[in-house]
Amino acid sequence: ALVPNYFSVLKKFKSYSFCFSYVVPEAFIEHQDLVFENLGTIKKYYQSLHSEDITYLMGPSAAMNLGDDISIGFTLYYHYRSFMRQQHYFIEITDGSYQVFYESKKLREDGLMPKIGAQWSPLNLLTIGVVLDQTILFNTPYQADLSYHSTDNSTGTTSLVTTMNRTKTKLKRNMPLHIAFGAAYFPTPSQLYTFDIDYYQAQEKGRADVINYSGGTEHYINPTNALRFGLFTNFDNRPTPDSTTTAPYDYIDLYGASFGYTSYSSSSSLTFGAIYTIGNGKAWLHSGSTVSRKMTRDSLTFLFSASSNL
Repeated sequence: ALVPNYFSVLKKFKSYSFCFSYVVPEAFIEHQDLVFENLGTIKKYYQSLHSEDITYLMGPSAAMNLGDDISIGFTLYYHYRSFMRQQHYFIEITDGSYQVFYESKKLREDGLMPKIGAQWSPLNLLTIGVVLDQTILFNTPYQADLSYHSTDNSTGTTSLVTTMNRTKTKLKRNMPLHIAFGAAYFPTPSQLYTFDIDYYQAQEKGRADVINYSGGTEHYINPTNALRFGLFTNFDNRPTPDSTTTAPYDYIDLYGASFGYTSYSSSSSLTFGAIYTIGNGKAWLHSGSTVSRKMTRDSLTFLFSASSNL
């Protein structure tokens, strides 16, 4: 997918700055088709799955200088999430009986994310920042439709079983409290180092507190060309599994690296880059099973960004 994941307009007036931004922090699309044949008494097994999960943030920001070396800022984002998942499977048995299953899930989330931060430069070459935010949901309609049909020919007489139902809820997620600390060090005009710590405090049962780390460097080859490199973690926010863990469940911690190149002009810049993540973990695949399998996940994302000073 090609995702336009960030857009902003910034206006400065004396010691104040005002901004409006549009952000897509997460976009996930999955499609899967599976066909198995001649599995014991199963003549054919077919499964089709399609899911989409995308989150949008948009809203205004304002910041002001409190002095030569300290500033504060505030953002109020509107949070919108759209999720849908459709799953279908068909099983044909060697005796002519069959099972047909279809399920559709839809979820929408509306909420607000207030964000407050501060930045301090105790030294000319060092800047320290801290930010606090939490998403508060106020509208979460959810609907699930299920249809199941099966026949049984084992007794010589065909019997039909049909189940159809619809579930509607408005259960809200309790989003984690996020506290971030960051520092940037500019030892020379051509070199920059950064480091961040992100702490997520779980607000609901079944989630764990998480601390993620990231660091990076930027090197200016000359005043108009720069290279960037970064390392980061993305740890799972579910409790660490143990011998009592049952499926369906998967647990994986991710580690990543990023690389970017930026070309500057007097009024604009262009950036090209890539992000690679990899992690190893375990998956419990079948409902109620305590037997796990090893799981490896990796992903590659390409990015392009442009900015202009009007």
